[in-house]
Amino acid sequence: MCRRTLYALAFLICSVYADPRIIWLYNYDSGSTQNIVPVENGAKLHVASNDNVTLLQNIKIDAGLGAVSLDQVRSIADFKVSSNQLIITSTLDPPTSATLTGFIYVTTAAQANDNTFSVTTVDDLKTLSITSGKSTSVVLNTQFTTTHIRPFNAPDKTTYVTNVQQFGSTSLNFHYGYPNDTVITTNQFFENPQYIDNYDDNGEVANKTRVFFAHVEPIQVNLPYWYITADGPFNIYLDNIYINLNIHNTTSVNTTGAFVLTGVWQNPFVNFMTDPTRGGTTGLLLTTDLESDATILFSRPQSNFDLNFGKTNRMVHGQLLTDAMFNTLQINSTALYPGAMYCQYFVFTGDLLPVTSSVATNPPNPQTTPPVITTTKLASNLNLSSFILLVSSFLCLML
Repeated sequence: MCRRTLYALAFLICSVYADPRIIWLYNYDSGSTQNIVPVENGAKLHVASNDNVTLLQNIKIDAGLGAVSLDQVRSIADFKVSSNQLIITSTLDPPTSATLTGFIYVTTAAQANDNTFSVTTVDDLKTLSITSGKSTSVVLNTQFTTTHIRPFNAPDKTTYVTNVQQFGSTSLNFHYGYPNDTVITTNQFFENPQYIDNYDDNGEVANKTRVFFAHVEPIQVNLPYWYITADGPFNIYLDNIYINLNIHNTTSVNTTGAFVLTGVWQNPFVNFMTDPTRGGTTGLLLTTDLESDATILFSRPQSNFDLNFGKTNRMVHGQLLTDAMFNTLQINSTALYPGAMYCQYFVFTGDLLPVTSSVATNPPNPQTTPPVITTTKLASNLNLSSFILLVSSFLCLML
């Protein structure tokens, strides 16, 4: 084999494991034979688990410097990997191991040496503060537990996000999944600010309007792990509690929030605070990955408008806008496990309405087919054609 081929093969082998790793603890018991996990030498290891300490003491991990019990690893903030593999052993019997809920997150070596990269394990109330510059912050969730009766729709793992503060001109984005060496924006399920396309008379994008929301509603992120990217300083509270936000009243006429719907859905309903003296905009940033049909319904006293999505009608990172202020937003599905939907909603006021303005009294015809994406801004008269779907950095898949 020639030297060039050997170099190429070595590069390929080294590149295979350049992504972070998620290792679920329930996969390891006393009978496990697949105990070696390839990783990058120089990576860091984080344990996200609130499993019983006694159980974690029965699981050991060797990252190159000898075996250490998992309860010890959990208490070390920066556990460095000194090998290109992890060896995980367990003395737990299979039924006991199957009850474990935690996981191990292994960074890449580059992330471990990047001072703009951080990992936060949310096992109680945490404050995430970034003081300057660009940053990537991974959030790991532990199992949701309660001393009360567990709500039937409570997620296994969740983050309750509050007190979002962005300083200066900071842009803040929430992503599902975990970050790797490739910058991804289509997995963003929350963005502040929003950028609104403005169109000329020919239907071409003339410029963009930056809309920043100083007020952010509480957000329940029902995911085992996710991450935050920003280009400046921000402050945010992260907690591992579950608050039922399925009926939510916004507390500002200019605001944004989000729903991360996974597992069991309890159809959410939002009452928007409105200013009857002004016009404005209502919008969504939407990603759907559904197994069953779901409907997004906007309502106001004079009219309703619905959007329908399902298994064969998906949207990925689509921005949907209407130049009308609606009073409520409702997401409905008749299935118990419809799939996943990431839905950021936002409303902001515009110009004062004329004192003598009249409002259309006839509601639009109900929409029963997938929405047609258009980039032409139409007149605002609250019929079906007035619902403008302005698309910003999205992929709409009609499978």
